[in-house]
Amino acid sequence: MTIHHRRGAAAAACCALISLAAAAASAEVRWRAVSPQGAREQVCLRIDGVEATYDKLRAEAPTSYRVRGPRRVKVLSRYVFAPGEAGPVSGTLRFAIDGQAALADAQSLKPRTGAASCAGAPASSLHHTYLTIPEGWHEVTVTPAAAGAGFTALRLFRETSRVNEEYVSLSPERYASVATLQYDSGVRSLLYRFDADRPLSFEVAGPTTAVVWTRLDFDHRMSGRQSYALEVRLDGEVSRIHHYDADKLDAASYIERPDVMPGERKTLRVQIPRGRHPVEIRCLRPEACGVAAVGRIPAADLR
Repeated sequence: MTIHHRRGAAAAACCALISLAAAAASAEVRWRAVSPQGAREQVCLRIDGVEATYDKLRAEAPTSYRVRGPRRVKVLSRYVFAPGEAGPVSGTLRFAIDGQAALADAQSLKPRTGAASCAGAPASSLHHTYLTIPEGWHEVTVTPAAAGAGFTALRLFRETSRVNEEYVSLSPERYASVATLQYDSGVRSLLYRFDADRPLSFEVAGPTTAVVWTRLDFDHRMSGRQSYALEVRLDGEVSRIHHYDADKLDAASYIERPDVMPGERKTLRVQIPRGRHPVEIRCLRPEACGVAAVGRIPAADLR
C-alpha cells in the first residue's frame, strides 16, 4: 500500500522534524606520527633495549606541528636528565593552538629503569597528553619548561580518522512508502521510498548540511551496475542533479517488499542556508525508478 504523508499543524511538523534516534559511528583508534615544522632536531632513546627516535625540545626553542581537524592528537614525551640530575624534576608542557594557550600539563619527572638516551643519559617514564583539534588546519605549538637542565624528548601523533560527528535523522513530510531494510546480521534500518511522481520532501532549519543516503531499487532480474539520477530542489528551485552508478546489495533485503532488492548506498549532501527551507528529492532516471533514502543532519547544528 502506498502511504502519503503531508505536513500537519506547524507545531506537529516542528516536533516531527527530528527523530530522536542519533547515530554515531565508532571506529578503531589508530595514530600516525606528525613531523614538526621547520628545522628538526632529533634524539635517540633506548627503552628496554628498543631504540626509538624522538623530537628534541628545549624551552628556548618551541616546536610547532601542523594538524588538520577535527581530530585528536596524542603527545608522548619523556624528560632526559642532564648529567648529575637524579630527579624528581618538576616540568610542564605548554600547548598552544594557533598562538592561543590550550593546555598546561604539569608533570613530576623521575628516572625510569630501562629508559635512557642512546648516549646513556637517564630518561623519565613515558607521559601521555591528548588534545582535540577543531575543524580546519591548525598550528600546534609545544613549549617544554622544566626545573632541571635536561631536555624533553617528544613524539606527536594524529588520529588517522577524524572525530566522528553525531547525527540525528530527519523525519520527512512526504514520501511514497516506508522501507525496512534488514541485513543478514539481523540489524534493521528504516528508510523512505520515493520515485519520479512521489518525491521525498522535508523541511530543514539552517545553516547546516543535510546528508542523504540513497539506495536504488533492483528487481531480481537486474544484473550488473545500474545508473540513476536524482534531482534536488531547495525552496522549489533545482539545486543540483546527482548521477550515480550502483551495484545490488546482496547482504540485505526489504521486509515489506521481498520482490525488490536494495542497491548499494550512495550519498548526496544539501547545503542549507540560514532559516527554514523545504527540500525535495525526485528520481529522474531511469524512467520507472524507485529509491529508498534516509536524511540526517549533524546533532551539533540543533544546539
